[in-house]
Amino acid sequence: MRRALIAVALLGLVAAACSSGETSTTGGSPGAASTNFAMQVASSDLYTGTPQRVQVGVFGTTDQGTELLTGGSIPIALVADGGGDPISGQAHYVPAPGTPSVAIVGLTPPSQARGVYQLDDVTFPSAGVWQAQLSFTAGTEPIDLTTRFAVADKPALPAPGQPAPHTQNLTMKDK
Repeated sequence: MRRALIAVALLGLVAAACSSGETSTTGGSPGAASTNFAMQVASSDLYTGTPQRVQVGVFGTTDQGTELLTGGSIPIALVADGGGDPISGQAHYVPAPGTPSVAIVGLTPPSQARGVYQLDDVTFPSAGVWQAQLSFTAGTEPIDLTTRFAVADKPALPAPGQPAPHTQNLTMKDK
């Protein structure tokens, strides 16, 4: 189940890479390429009232290509657009199956490491549009990223503990 969730999250990251999100740019040292950062929520079917995992991916793009923020943990805040108390915590790095775990937060080529940052036990108190906000340091530059995502009143797909949808399937006895 965990591998399936991570696989779905990675597919979401790939799809998210093609969508828009707020970015931040850092210049780095003289002669170094500047980096454009973007963050995207990789979790899908987020809803109110039940503890869930929220996963985000962070990308850095330079003229050298795209790299992923990997390793360690990063502080993240989830804030409802309408206000209210933010949900904050340390999101820990979850590597994709078959890729190594990375201890230090940094940009890594996708050929070396891939994964998402996951905040566990998030219970959304209200439906609507929410924002994920995080801050980290790239070299000596502080990076602040924000992206929006939707939270529904109830799950669109069967949630843990709910019955599977009724379907009619052929069995060995059917012709």
